[in-house]
Amino acid sequence: MPTMMTGSEPQYREHLDKISSIIDKYDNTHSIIVTGDLNGSLIATRNNNHDKLLKEFCRKHHLNHTFENTRDSTFYHHNGKSCSQIDYILEKKDTDLLRSTIIEDQYHSNGSAHVPIRAKTNISIASDKIKGKKSKSQNQKPYSNGKKPI
Repeated sequence: MPTMMTGSEPQYREHLDKISSIIDKYDNTHSIIVTGDLNGSLIATRNNNHDKLLKEFCRKHHLNHTFENTRDSTFYHHNGKSCSQIDYILEKKDTDLLRSTIIEDQYHSNGSAHVPIRAKTNISIASDKIKGKKSKSQNQKPYSNGKKPI
């Protein structure tokens, strides 16, 4: 996603439109999870152009996050003077795929300006082989909600 450089709004909107096209194409057949550095914040008090576009994108597609630590930052600027929450793992509100999403602490060994985000899911993927043996349950749904995750 484009950064907050001057004049980046059209590029940011274009990226969201591309993601929207993918969601629209697969929404009826797959469970949707959107993840990554979105360079916009969903925090209510933030309202720059990217934030507004991201919030509208999430409203349009009924996306939300399940952060347990909702105020923690995910990005720390290299100058040490600013930080923000711009990295997300989002799901459709009615899917219940994510049990929880946790923003990890900033570790000295992490060379990135972004901290890891960890999600626990309710997704179960059936396997016809378990340690080289055939599974006893042949009638298992391949995914917990019947849709394939993308």
